[in-house]
Amino acid sequence: MKIFRSTLGSPFPTTIFPKHLYIDPARLYIFGADWVRRADYVQVKARKSPMSEADNVRLMDEAFSAMNAHDLDRYVSNQDDSYVWDSDAFPAPVRGREAVKQTLQMYFTAFPDLHFERRQIIASGDSVVVRWEATGTHKGDFNGIPPTNKRITSRGCTVSEVKNGRFVKASTYMDQLALLRQMGVPLGKAA
Repeated sequence: MKIFRSTLGSPFPTTIFPKHLYIDPARLYIFGADWVRRADYVQVKARKSPMSEADNVRLMDEAFSAMNAHDLDRYVSNQDDSYVWDSDAFPAPVRGREAVKQTLQMYFTAFPDLHFERRQIIASGDSVVVRWEATGTHKGDFNGIPPTNKRITSRGCTVSEVKNGRFVKASTYMDQLALLRQMGVPLGKAA
């Protein structure tokens, strides 16, 4: 435990606490909008954070590399046993490594040259957000849609949560309607 001595007339030090520290709520007292000083010290504990944000970005880079190599075993190797992946594109959340492999294999079969390009990445604590662009050619069955040999480009965003060096959850957001239009799927008109 680290203890920061307050400055005269202020219950907090003038420096900003590092991100990996948090204030022990049992040691602070608040009265209205003012801090009530019980002592001239504020106690701060180190937060358990086994991986840095840079480590989480590196983990995401490894995932993209494995996807682009279509190496499903390597892709799921950094996922926790309890991993859950949800998306509006799926009828239900995908749970576990084997289900993830089956889902990605469906995409790789439909688009054998599928490639993901990372456009932006933001890491904050245990969360990693990636804005990406996927390209591929529709050469296999995709959810009952026969091959059209059309080139597609899809943009999306995936928000992932990392715990203890493994992905535990991901949510993917992408425009499925634009994907279907690029494949030439006739879409009904609104009434």
